[in-house]
Amino acid sequence: MPRSQTTIFFHFLALLLGAAALNGETVKVTSADPDAQTLTLEDGRTVNVGPGDARIGYVGKQIKGELEPMTDPPTLYAIWPVDPVNDSIEKSVNEKLHNDTILQGRKAFRSLGDYLPDFALYDQNGEMVRKNTFRGKNVVYNFIFTRCQMPKMCPATTARTLKLQKMLDASDLKDAHLVTITFDPEYDTPGILNEYAVQRGAHFDNYSLLTGDPDAIEDLMKQFGILTIAEDGTINHTMATIMTDGNGMVVYRKEGSMWSPQDFFDRLSEREKGQGS
Repeated sequence: MPRSQTTIFFHFLALLLGAAALNGETVKVTSADPDAQTLTLEDGRTVNVGPGDARIGYVGKQIKGELEPMTDPPTLYAIWPVDPVNDSIEKSVNEKLHNDTILQGRKAFRSLGDYLPDFALYDQNGEMVRKNTFRGKNVVYNFIFTRCQMPKMCPATTARTLKLQKMLDASDLKDAHLVTITFDPEYDTPGILNEYAVQRGAHFDNYSLLTGDPDAIEDLMKQFGILTIAEDGTINHTMATIMTDGNGMVVYRKEGSMWSPQDFFDRLSEREKGQGS
């Protein structure tokens, strides 16, 4: 084999071995360059990442992902944070959520006056979020998935959520928070959700996008009364927007994607002013 071909072969082999060593394995991030969209790993390797993952950075933290070796530098995608303590909490909390969903059966649906169950998911910054993360906040929940192409469904919900965020930003309301949970956690990693929101002009002071264990999200959908079915390469689903009070009790619910940001703003305003009186 000519020397040039030998060099190319061994370079290709090194890339493949590097990918095999990283796929699904836990690695620590030592630095991030959001402009170059790269992460530097503890073993000295540099990898390309998506803009959302570069923005999160994960510096000093452990992550896992899938490596595409045929780029230079290789590209790491499907990135998830790894933390033994959080992993243990996530497993324990979501097992209780699952058992409750099974035990309740058809009664798992949380209607007005019911309290949301606890859950453990990850937000757009790779941080663990539980129900009590929003304690004391009046929260508006909805569900989407970022690959949804139906204008009147997820894109419409996202547009209304961002309009509501602008209304909150222009007001003096301090105890309101918006939460979007993905239907599609296997694709919608924290980095994907981060970029999805930033590209649409969102900020995260009063808005969280959540993803995580697919089974936990399926249980939450049952508790929220959301139905989904995978069909023709997409996810067909029902939609609902749910509002809870500072203790996680459901106080309002609107079916479909055609809800009014003004309606929810007025209700958030009424609740906050009522709490302060």
